[in-house]
Amino acid sequence: MDLPSTFAEILTIVRLVRSWPRIEELLSRWEVQARSISDPELQTQALASLSKKRFHCLGGSLYALEAPLKRRDAVQRAIVALQTISDYLDNLVDRSPHGGEEDFRRLHRAFLLALQPGEPQEDYYALHPLAEDAYLPSLVAACQGALEELPHWPFVRNEALSFARRYVELQVRKHVPGRQKREELLLAFYREEAARNATLGDITWPEQAAATGSTLGIFALFAVAAQDSPPDEARCRALERTYYPWLGGLHILLDYYIDLDEDRDGGDLNFVAYLPPGDEGLQRLLLFYRRSLEEAKGLPGPLHCAAAHGLPGFYLSDPKAWTPSREGQTRRLLKKLGPKPRLLFRLSRWLRHMNVLR
Repeated sequence: MDLPSTFAEILTIVRLVRSWPRIEELLSRWEVQARSISDPELQTQALASLSKKRFHCLGGSLYALEAPLKRRDAVQRAIVALQTISDYLDNLVDRSPHGGEEDFRRLHRAFLLALQPGEPQEDYYALHPLAEDAYLPSLVAACQGALEELPHWPFVRNEALSFARRYVELQVRKHVPGRQKREELLLAFYREEAARNATLGDITWPEQAAATGSTLGIFALFAVAAQDSPPDEARCRALERTYYPWLGGLHILLDYYIDLDEDRDGGDLNFVAYLPPGDEGLQRLLLFYRRSLEEAKGLPGPLHCAAAHGLPGFYLSDPKAWTPSREGQTRRLLKKLGPKPRLLFRLSRWLRHMNVLR
């Protein structure tokens, strides 16, 4: 194990944990606003997303650590606002009454407009059976306002929107009624992406779909936009190659890995269920880990390598990865991942034990 790089990555994780009180404070403010939503179903889904998915904001705040101190709070506010939009809309299209594909696309205009400071807001609920006029627009305004404080946001805006548009396509296509229809739409999406993106290589359509579901590439661009010096195009291209498909795919495949039993019982679409069974499926996860690490090493600083090592440690420390049906596979995966992910797995498990991470 490379001790200097290991120390740098562990220090990054320690700094991340120390930043969490501020993230919790921001989440608490959004909880107050969510409680004021007049429609009971929308209020329920807003509060559920903030409660059950708050770890998304806590983990995503890793990228604020790369911002200069004077702009770190702006990056934190942008991350929390955008991730909260993502989690809230995911709940709406998955669990609430809805109007179908066009409704999903209209709702997700909020996600796209949040990344475009100066653009006027729209009626996101125009095609939805339920509506409110404060919570979602406030989240969009908060993200837009925070991004206006980042000096180089105009430079990376288009790259961020590329990540965001892929994310929206996934959310729309994977939630349409009917498994066969979903698969057809996602396969078409894969073919569209493969035709214009040679970096996808030989990954499969479920793996590509998973890679589009991560917000981490956008958060990494928030940090790039916060720097004092303008970013160079080569760095932005390298960052996009790192996160799409590799680090983004690793992120969401691990998320689906721990939810596999739960989704199977609920009849929900789970991209890990499409991987080959047994150790052959584990090899696909290991491929995403190794390629993520390989690409991350080409980016400056320890943060991206810390993400590549930390994501398996974080997700595999979740109790859902250690049910009787998953324990053996999780042990084999941890063994194959190597010493750094295992070290961060032990750290994550200790944080869960101390109720710091939940």
